[in-house]
Amino acid sequence: MKPVDKSKKKRNPVKIVAHRRRAASLPPKESDEKYRDLFENAIDPIFIVDANLNYMDVNKKAVEVLGYTRKELLNMSIIDVIPPEQIPKSQKEFETLRKKGAYENFTGRMRAKDGRWIEVEVSSSAIVKDGKLIGSRDIVRDITIRRQMEEELRKERDRAQLYLDVAGVIMIVIDASQTVTLINKKGCEILGYESSEIVGKNWFDLFIPENVKEKTKSVFAKLMTGDIEPVEYFENAVITKSGEERMIAWHNTYLKDFAGNITGTLSSGQDITDRKKMEEELLKIEKLESIGILAGGLAHDFNNLLAAVLGNITLAKMYAEPDEHVVERLKEAEKATLRAKDLTQQLLTFSRGGAPVKEVASVGSIVKDSCSFTLRGSNVKCECTVPDNLWPVELDEGQIHQAINNLIINADQAMPQGGIIRIQCENITLDQGEVPSLPQGDYVKLSILDEGIGIPKKYIDKIFDPYFTTKQRGSGLGLATTYSIVKKHDGHISIESVVGKGSVFNVYLPATRKRVREQKREDDRIFKGSGRILVMDDEKTVREVMGEILKSLGYTVDFADDGTSAIEKYTNAKSSGQPFDAVIMDLTVPGGKGGMETVSELLQFDPSIKAIASSGYSNDPVMAEFRKFGFSDVIRKPCNIKILSKIVYNVTTEQQKV
Repeated sequence: MKPVDKSKKKRNPVKIVAHRRRAASLPPKESDEKYRDLFENAIDPIFIVDANLNYMDVNKKAVEVLGYTRKELLNMSIIDVIPPEQIPKSQKEFETLRKKGAYENFTGRMRAKDGRWIEVEVSSSAIVKDGKLIGSRDIVRDITIRRQMEEELRKERDRAQLYLDVAGVIMIVIDASQTVTLINKKGCEILGYESSEIVGKNWFDLFIPENVKEKTKSVFAKLMTGDIEPVEYFENAVITKSGEERMIAWHNTYLKDFAGNITGTLSSGQDITDRKKMEEELLKIEKLESIGILAGGLAHDFNNLLAAVLGNITLAKMYAEPDEHVVERLKEAEKATLRAKDLTQQLLTFSRGGAPVKEVASVGSIVKDSCSFTLRGSNVKCECTVPDNLWPVELDEGQIHQAINNLIINADQAMPQGGIIRIQCENITLDQGEVPSLPQGDYVKLSILDEGIGIPKKYIDKIFDPYFTTKQRGSGLGLATTYSIVKKHDGHISIESVVGKGSVFNVYLPATRKRVREQKREDDRIFKGSGRILVMDDEKTVREVMGEILKSLGYTVDFADDGTSAIEKYTNAKSSGQPFDAVIMDLTVPGGKGGMETVSELLQFDPSIKAIASSGYSNDPVMAEFRKFGFSDVIRKPCNIKILSKIVYNVTTEQQKV
């Protein structure tokens, strides 16, 4: 029995069907040549496919691209040349063709005879007979090279994006329609958005503050028309996702097409928000230093006058009989003079003489004292939260008292109808950069919260400026004084405020691991002594008053109006065997030799000299670190008799012991 050729049996029916279908679907005979010419000479492969996805006809380009003969292709179907995973998609697209009659730009892959996969783009139209879909005409474009180019472009774009993403600045492309077309990782990080939330959005509508939006849009429009050139460097604020404004410094350049037309801008932006804050802090300090020169001079002269007034009041009280009414009047005058001293102390805070004399102390106890004292008679209540383990701080207790009092008074005045001031103390460890003007480390943080009227945004940057105030009462020195005190304690103060809801001042003071020294009971006695005292001061009234007080305390007194005279009298007394037991020196002598220079020369003559610095104004190092400059103690003008007697007694007693 002759064997049956199964392959031939399998192919013959297909051929017959294919030819029948092909015959049924070919154009009429009279236009066959025209159709065949277009069909065969098309620059893209064309496949005629039946309803079962079998090839009914193919053109020369199809043969050329796939590498099969026409005969081979007519015995194949679409399924034979596409990957398995593409079959469901092809079947789905054919169903779309069945319903709509055409589809375009179906992309996929076809396998050539040599095994290569070819990337293709297919455009199809339906072949309909008697209202029934019997097949399709598929125009196939080889897009392998295009896909390779696209892949290369994608890789290049990804590589460029990688370069942009590692940049430490914002990199952004904005097209002529003001739309963001590209932004790097740093830009997303600063703005707080994902890239997908930025790209495609109008830059000015979404990211520019309302008050400058129209202006910046107008400038950008002129850039796009070439009316103006990009500014090499400019700064403007942007709004982040959280609503925060960040200041950005921009560098810009045009983007142009091959014809030289402007298509957009490429900009690099550096976040300078923290730098701006630092500059503002430095500007405030410069303002304080400038006004400090004036304030210090005024304080010095004023304190000299107060010293004379207070000294004479003290003497008058001593001379008056205890039962006379004049004593009561003198006591009131003394109180008024001491209040005036507090005013000059505020001026001194701005001057170079306002350096804190620090001791280790508890901020918590100062806060509690300030609350109870400052709000007496007020309709405002104060609530303090002070943890037991609050870290100690090295501070000038008087200055920190003054700073906290000023903040409490400010909060009280912000609540004319009454309310609650909440003061919270806490230990906090800052990372580097967490508070721009502070190094990393341990701090005690004080937060003073009120429920008051709040501060308008336009005033926030001015509230610490000297003499700036929006109140009918007040000098405008309170918050400026507080700012200066905190800065001189190496701390930081900031404010957050919402109009109609209140404000919170945050004060950071460096913590210390030193222990708080036990407070000794204040000795209220007047100390009398003996010995010879030399008083050097350029003000005659101050010399006379201080001399009278010292004489009443039991001392013998001589005077000098400047350093040269003091040196001469001191050396002569020492050489004659009648040395002075102590010298009180005014640090500032206009046009003459002051205390610091004088004590330096006298120490060379007599290393055992006991000198007391006296001033209503001085350079920071002297009053804060008097021993470092050769002084035994300091007297701050104006000084009452109790303090003066104690200081002179201690210094002269120590001299006698030596």
